[in-house]
Amino acid sequence: EGEGEALRFWLGAPPPGAAGASDSEVWTASETGIARFQRDGWDLRFDVSPLGYLKTAAHGHLDALHLSVWVDGVALVIDPGTGAYYGDRDLRTRLASRSAHNGPDWEGGALAERLGPFLWGRSHQTPTWTMDGARITGELRVGSGNLRREILPGDDGSGWVVQDCVAGNGEPLTCRWSFAPGTTLVAEEERWGVIERQGTRVRVTWEGGWEMDRWLVDQELPAEGNESPGGNPCSSAFRRLEQSLGLVLRGRADGRAHALRLERVS
Repeated sequence: EGEGEALRFWLGAPPPGAAGASDSEVWTASETGIARFQRDGWDLRFDVSPLGYLKTAAHGHLDALHLSVWVDGVALVIDPGTGAYYGDRDLRTRLASRSAHNGPDWEGGALAERLGPFLWGRSHQTPTWTMDGARITGELRVGSGNLRREILPGDDGSGWVVQDCVAGNGEPLTCRWSFAPGTTLVAEEERWGVIERQGTRVRVTWEGGWEMDRWLVDQELPAEGNESPGGNPCSSAFRRLEQSLGLVLRGRADGRAHALRLERVS
């Protein structure tokens, strides 16, 4: 009950009937900028929030337009977490960075300037978002460009499609998808891979403007006191460091749709 009350404080109460419903459900926490989709065992959390608290954006991470995904109660696509505030400054900065979250990361515009563990300067604008049934579109103005992410059900209802589009000047665009610790890559072809965690399998397919840069596989963590790890570090709890499977995609900010499909595999 305590954990549920904490979530209710930050996200607000879901609409009547949303919890445990089998039909498609989309609800939003307008004050915190979170949209949540629940449909046929899928649970998606979309971040369209401000950077952080008030003008200093305290405790903020560069997670605007980030998407987390659970399937049948199993976490698959994750937020990388916090790590610790002071133990490893480089790692803390890395986990709060844009590249550690899966929103489109465009070299043509900086979202904010990091001033310390809790403070930011020149914070990005609050994303705007619109809804049309089970489709939600989030947009974030950055410099001379506009980052746009659209999330919608797949054509056959078996999964979801995430479409990223950046109206910019063709500069490099990347997106890193981090999967929960314990997720494995069990099959791979040129434009897709199948991931598995706790018996749940999902096919990840990229198309349109996306090209695969690389998979980030588990690496052994360094001994305590050594440099921050390479690979794809994440933190599922405060002061806890783990490695997870990751996928790095690259493209160009040229206005094309960069699509990622997530489909359950039986």
